[in-house]
Amino acid sequence: MHIYKGIQFQQYIYLGHKINMKNLQKLIKEIDKNKSNSDDTEVQMVTRKVTRTGERLNLFCFTCSTIDPKFLYSQECPEQYVSLDPKGNNLDVDLPVLMDLYKKILDVYPNTLLTVMIGNTDPYYIYSQQKKIYPRIDKEDLMNRYKNRWEEYRTNLKDYIAKQYHDIPFEVKSWYAFETEIENAVGWNFESSFTIIYKNIQSYFPTIAFEKEFEKLKNAFGAGKYFVNIPKPDDKILHDWIKRKFAEYALQGMWIKLFYPNTILLQNEKPSSLRSMMYQVLNEKILKSSLPIIYPFGVDNEGFQ
Repeated sequence: MHIYKGIQFQQYIYLGHKINMKNLQKLIKEIDKNKSNSDDTEVQMVTRKVTRTGERLNLFCFTCSTIDPKFLYSQECPEQYVSLDPKGNNLDVDLPVLMDLYKKILDVYPNTLLTVMIGNTDPYYIYSQQKKIYPRIDKEDLMNRYKNRWEEYRTNLKDYIAKQYHDIPFEVKSWYAFETEIENAVGWNFESSFTIIYKNIQSYFPTIAFEKEFEKLKNAFGAGKYFVNIPKPDDKILHDWIKRKFAEYALQGMWIKLFYPNTILLQNEKPSSLRSMMYQVLNEKILKSSLPIIYPFGVDNEGFQ
């Protein structure tokens, strides 16, 4: 009798797993606007795993800090390039869709968490060229200033989202804080790896990828553009920014794959396909797998963020 009940219970659990898995996979397919998504197999593997084990499904979405470009070249307070006002950041327009799909997924698989990750290290790794443009500021001092500024922005963004969606659990994290967590946990230093990849970045991507990014970036300066209060740097600097951006994205994509298990990245950056390629390149070349990515906000290969 006990054996029979045990078998019956196992069959019940297995049936529940299959229902959850199919419902979750169906919902994510409906959410994904890229109907020929090459990462579909990886997405299905994640949903199959979490529904079988009961582990948490991580939904992961990048955003940026809002900025005040006139402080980029300031030798006194460069950290103020990071604005403290979260309103109008690049996730703002997508928040209603994001939270709607998140609620739908929670209804199907409650053990799900949305993480809004602020990719806040661009001012250091990319635009300051790892402090190169601030020769009079000590590196530790600069990083402490950034750290405090980034944490203020993180708090403000979390409060800003929570006021609009106070009944939905989510987290807002700082990429720099995440770097520090991983270094403390396993001893890996993001900047050391970044520097190696940056020096060899042109071996990871086709030349046309850099050319497309250059065309986008050189038109991002001026009234109504991303960089509104600074003159366009010369082409040599722009090309260096691009190499740095590709290296940062590539390493971030691999760290998400390695250190954020059961993650599906919700791609909201533009141009969509190029940004995904940037996240995937080290996963494909080194880990021989892909980061599961879906496109709930559509595929936009013309915009620039």
